[in-house]
Amino acid sequence: LQVTKFGKARVILNKWHPKYIKMTFFFPSLFLIGFVLSVFMAVFGLGFFFSLYVLYFLICFVLSSIQNKSLKIGLLSVYAVGIQFYGYGTGFLKAFYKINILNQEPEQALPEMFFR
Repeated sequence: LQVTKFGKARVILNKWHPKYIKMTFFFPSLFLIGFVLSVFMAVFGLGFFFSLYVLYFLICFVLSSIQNKSLKIGLLSVYAVGIQFYGYGTGFLKAFYKINILNQEPEQALPEMFFR
């Protein structure tokens, strides 16, 4: 929930301060969209792109396992990466759609992000 709010907040901040937008803010959402597309493509026999995601998660697992000297921590690291990308990516995409595509004001589009 917290990471999802970070993704939503980034879109709001981009709206309020467009001169500070960086391409890196979009990476988790692009990762998520690419993952979904790669799974869809793999179902139809085009597994190359999905294998790149498997390789990425395998590298995360191996590096974390070595650094932390624990296979359990390596697995938990892969889980954490998945949660981070999913949470931030879905929050960012939802907010981006409402604010930039539907052209809603942030307070109207995402009232849960504002306290009164």
